[in-house]
Amino acid sequence: DFEPFTDKFRAVIEPLARIKSRQKQGKVEKTPVEGTSDTSTGQTTLTGQINALYIVLNEAKFLKASIDAVIKRPEVGKVVVVEGADRRYPSANKMGLSTDKTAEKMRYLTKKYGEKIVWERYGWADKGKEELRQRAIDLAQAQPGQWMLFVDGDEVWEDINWQVLMENLQKFSKNDSFSPGVVYFKHHHFWHDKEKVAVGGQWNSNLFRLFRMTDEKPHINFHGGEPCDVNGISWGKKYGMHTLSDVFVHHYGYCKDEKDVQDKIIPGQNGSLECQRSQHTGVVHLRNIPASIR
Repeated sequence: DFEPFTDKFRAVIEPLARIKSRQKQGKVEKTPVEGTSDTSTGQTTLTGQINALYIVLNEAKFLKASIDAVIKRPEVGKVVVVEGADRRYPSANKMGLSTDKTAEKMRYLTKKYGEKIVWERYGWADKGKEELRQRAIDLAQAQPGQWMLFVDGDEVWEDINWQVLMENLQKFSKNDSFSPGVVYFKHHHFWHDKEKVAVGGQWNSNLFRLFRMTDEKPHINFHGGEPCDVNGISWGKKYGMHTLSDVFVHHYGYCKDEKDVQDKIIPGQNGSLECQRSQHTGVVHLRNIPASIR
């Protein structure tokens, strides 16, 4: 399914190829999962146990597709959306809120899904995006043992990746000796063209997106990082960390207009978009772009 690519890209592409192979063999369903069952009791153990957390600003282009793809999952009990801006970002209004149709999209979604969505127009975050992430965690009011999943407004979870994630979370719940505090994924960035994946440079790292609640209050000390306890010890160091190489987050944000991309990835820095783009050493074509995004 892929055009030729160099060895440098294999770590990014081969796990996705394994998922596609599993699908062809009938091991991964194309339809949404209806929860993950405990075979010993026949009960669904993950229903309502995941809280999806969004930090959004000017995400109108992909936000509906992103939330629709998450909220339909029976494992998702709540979707929390905090709209606001770090003061380094120029593309916000005077209240620190979106200037596009993000609010219009959210009004539609809250009407459609009711109490399953918590939406707060927070505005300016003087301490940065970590302040917004902390607010989303607090609004979720999750219980110990529940999972907190960060989702960007320009990311879309496909059925295949969601099912593989649920299979792994179910394994964790059955394994008393190891149920990690944080989980890392691989990520795919679609650069300007929905049929291309930007790889190399900054895209090769693993991506923190999921953590498990405990009796302790999690603290977000920097944007994109794991939560920490009150003493600054990271969740992964304290409760264990695991990387899922067969789960990919599909990130469509870089299909946005060039100005939007520039505002997002280089706020407050000297340089140009071309400097950022030069880090990308190539692209790999994909065939399976979700219909909702086309």
